[in-house]
Amino acid sequence: SVGRRRVFAIDCEMVRTSKNRSELARITMIQLVLDDQDTRKKVLPYQMILDELVKPHDSVLDYLTKYSGITAKMLEPVETRIEQIQMFLINYLNPNDDILVGHSLENDLHALRLVHTNIVDTSVLFRNNGNRKFALKHLTKVLLKRTIQQESHGHCSEVDAVASLELAVRRLQKGT
Repeated sequence: SVGRRRVFAIDCEMVRTSKNRSELARITMIQLVLDDQDTRKKVLPYQMILDELVKPHDSVLDYLTKYSGITAKMLEPVETRIEQIQMFLINYLNPNDDILVGHSLENDLHALRLVHTNIVDTSVLFRNNGNRKFALKHLTKVLLKRTIQQESHGHCSEVDAVASLELAVRRLQKGT
């Protein structure tokens, strides 16, 4: 039998580590709840699937708190490693049917060291004539009439995942 397609949105937060690279520090994955409800609601119905802090393997040089919202205190008690997240995602996602939505997904997938063939990247869906990427914050403000990423303590990966999901659904519904 043919599996039913599921739609997920992900957002990851990274920190800068001692090998001068970005490493995963948080992942949030939500699932669009598809039923007979009207998808033109202000906020789409979704279910939280995963919201996990991740301990980087290398020592952290910069928590990038202004962007990531991650602090040393937050990661101190964390024992979850990227390999556990990868194992969860590999076992949970169906690579043939499930769709991953996100904004600039190449960054999240690179941080996760994961490949997925069915993606919808809102940074690609919404480009200007010069092929320039728009920030998620800008797209959400202009198209969804909502303000995100205002907190001085960093982004909220759940809010960003929801915004990406809503932008993708809006594009499907309105074409713009």
